[in-house]
Amino acid sequence: MKPMRLRFQKPLFLPVLTAALLLSSVQAFAKAPATLSFNVAGRVQADSGKDAIVRSMNARVFLRGQQTRIETKVGDQSVVVLFLKPYVYRLLPSSKAGVRYKSNTPSPELQVLASNWPALMNQPSKIRAALKQKGAKKTGTAKLNGMATDVYSATRWDGKARKMKLWLRKADSLPLRMEMNSDGVKATLNWSNYKKGKTLSPSLFAVPKGYKVREGQAPR
Repeated sequence: MKPMRLRFQKPLFLPVLTAALLLSSVQAFAKAPATLSFNVAGRVQADSGKDAIVRSMNARVFLRGQQTRIETKVGDQSVVVLFLKPYVYRLLPSSKAGVRYKSNTPSPELQVLASNWPALMNQPSKIRAALKQKGAKKTGTAKLNGMATDVYSATRWDGKARKMKLWLRKADSLPLRMEMNSDGVKATLNWSNYKKGKTLSPSLFAVPKGYKVREGQAPR
């Protein structure tokens, strides 16, 4: 039987959107791993001649140390993504089946933010320095969803002509909104409902018993 291969619309994963904001590993903690959970909503629009391809996503994300769990839907089907280095598992609870492949990022949909975005979400104090390193600078302040934020902008992101704007919470530097425009592709991400330090069961980050998981290839 041939390996399962997941297919996605190419505009979601264009390399021009892969902004390496985040670090390559999550900090290890001596006691319980650091935990963070949040909602993220994303929208990508790619103009192609007379037509425009629009994709959107809504997900709940759980981070526990170096482990990541993403709960989302593709159409009407629930999908769970687990990032357990070096593998990513994309699981379908309805059929108790899935695919795994080696990758350094748990969700291509969120590469708009960064290829290894979970790292700084658990170390938000370092996000500002990472933004500056890639070419963004603080351009003002604003109220967003009733919260005080610092606004960072770039017209040349990571040495290329890409427009980026990001709103960070003043209190803890966690992102609330990101907008990016590059080569006819517009992307937005919105974060909400942050919960820090809550107990997350290790079972959330494990493939349930009885699932049939095949070897596959990472989305391109």
